[in-house]
Amino acid sequence: MNNDLWRIKDFRILILGQSICVLGDWFGIIAILALAGFRWQVTPVKMSMVLFVIIAPIVFFGPLGGVIADRTDRGRMLAAAGAMRAIVMLFIANVGEFYLLLFFLLLLGVLTACSTPAKNAKIKEIPPLDLVDDAVFYSSFVDQAARVFGPALGGSALAFFSVETALYFNAAAYFLGSVVFAFM
Repeated sequence: MNNDLWRIKDFRILILGQSICVLGDWFGIIAILALAGFRWQVTPVKMSMVLFVIIAPIVFFGPLGGVIADRTDRGRMLAAAGAMRAIVMLFIANVGEFYLLLFFLLLLGVLTACSTPAKNAKIKEIPPLDLVDDAVFYSSFVDQAARVFGPALGGSALAFFSVETALYFNAAAYFLGSVVFAFM
């Protein structure tokens, strides 16, 4: 791996923002599942609806998010999507109705469907061509590491704090990621 990549300020900013957001994602996912399971004691079908509403927008709106990312400034798009996701997460933390939760999760998924292609395009845009493979490697490493450490940290947060507090952590992570992305 080439250390020249880490000398690029925008790359460091992107990886930092990505790290914060993906860890926040896992705090949110674990907390949302706990929220649905513990607060409303939902049936397996409703729990499946929660998971579907989290994932489906990414699948269905991902291509549209890619088009939007190709036509806008990706750094600004990442910052704006992060701020909007933070606001939606605050609503989720205070939601009182299961079907309203599904609406906000759908909205969160649409925003994620816009930010993911922007991040993936930005990671290939920042470094010189000979360092793109290394940049993609580091970005993938962050995503994979978050799949291991994110649920562990999210579960730990639920063990020590309330579900709402874990959701506030997620909102704070999105907001902090948004601030970081604004410096790109």
